[in-house]
Amino acid sequence: MKAALQRSQDGSLIVVDFWATWCVPCVKLKKTTLVDPTVKQLLQEVELVFVDLDKHPELGKLWGVHTVPDVLFINADGRVFDRLKKYEDAAPFTNRLKAAINAAKSEDAKRR
Repeated sequence: MKAALQRSQDGSLIVVDFWATWCVPCVKLKKTTLVDPTVKQLLQEVELVFVDLDKHPELGKLWGVHTVPDVLFINADGRVFDRLKKYEDAAPFTNRLKAAINAAKSEDAKRR
């Protein structure tokens, strides 16, 4: 996750998907929503990081993750623009992702 934060110093959005192999909504999100063509195209504009909560519980504690799925939309400074704590179909996820990308770009423009 540190590497994603460093790579996104240009103001791009980081999407952190906290998940677990036993989490049915997590697996569904990966197999349906995140592979949707529109979502996949938008994800090319962001840093996408998957964090298996069973393997990295310390990261979950750091970010206040208590249940999965928990998807954070953040910038390199760690500012959370949005948070999704459930399964979401591709259309609403697309809207959420677009809004978070625009918010991150706007925030970056203000800093410059």
